[in-house]
Amino acid sequence: MEESPSPVLFQPDISQDDLAALLALLGNALLS
Repeated sequence: MEESPSPVLFQPDISQDDLAALLALLGNALLS
């Protein structure tokens, strides 16, 4: 089992739009 230098936190097939939406939701949750 090889260790990658940078672990993948998100699925490789996630789109930037989905990532932006997740970040927006997270930001709103922190600001609320």
